[in-house]
Formats: sequence, structure tokens, C-alpha cells
Amino acid sequence: MRATVSGLQSALGYGVNSGYISASSLASKLSSDLGSVQNALNAGNTAVAKTALATFVNDLQTANRHSVTAAYAALLQSWAVDLSGSL
Repeated sequence: MRATVSGLQSALGYGVNSGYISASSLASKLSSDLGSVQNALNAGNTAVAKTALATFVNDLQTANRHSVTAAYAALLQSWAVDLSGSL
């Protein structure tokens, strides 16, 4: 089983609804990052998609731990890295 953009978007929504991601500003930024990934893939631009995934991972790594739990951030990061590797 491989990670997908839609799967990451669903996981992001689940994290917000479950309280693992508590800052709406972070959730919005991460959602925007994933939108950029999907737009790049729709345009056939894998390099830009990988850059947007790297931004997503960086945003999770630099997020305040009061905004997202460390475990959930690590899970999302691992899925994003898996997706990037499959592109």
C-alpha cells in the first residue's frame, strides 16, 4: 500500500477532527501544501510535486508541538516521504 495525496488530505482532516492537529493556521498551511502537490501532479510536474511534499514535511518538522502531536507529525511525515519516493 502506498501513500497518496488524497490519503494525506484525509489523514490531515482526521488529525484536525481528532485533536492531533490543534492549530487551524497549521492545518490550513498543510492543506495548501497538499493542494500544491496535487496541482503539480495534475500538470505532470513531478519535480514541483516533490518540492511541495518537502515543504509539507518541513512545515510539520518546524511546527510548534502545541499545534500538532509529535507522533501524528511523524506519521504524516513518513507518508509524505513514502509518496515522494513513489513519484
